[in-house]
Amino acid sequence: MLYKKRPHAVEATQWFPGVEIAGAPIVRQHNGESGLTLKLKTLEGVMLGNAGDWVVGPGVANEYWIVREDVFKQTYELVPLTSEGT
Repeated sequence: MLYKKRPHAVEATQWFPGVEIAGAPIVRQHNGESGLTLKLKTLEGVMLGNAGDWVVGPGVANEYWIVREDVFKQTYELVPLTSEGT
């Protein structure tokens, strides 16, 4: 059988050092040996992100995750605002 994912609109913020992301369970932002990184608590554990990656969520289980910019551009599209403002 073939299935497709149900659409679910989520917020997304491109992360750079110092960017605040309301509600996201950020463990810490730091400048490690490999450069500027972000640590984000997810359902699967702690994810590492780099400057320019996207923090996406909350999902259907109120979770957040990190998506590399190239994957984000291939996977997500902007939802236009309606006349109701959503």
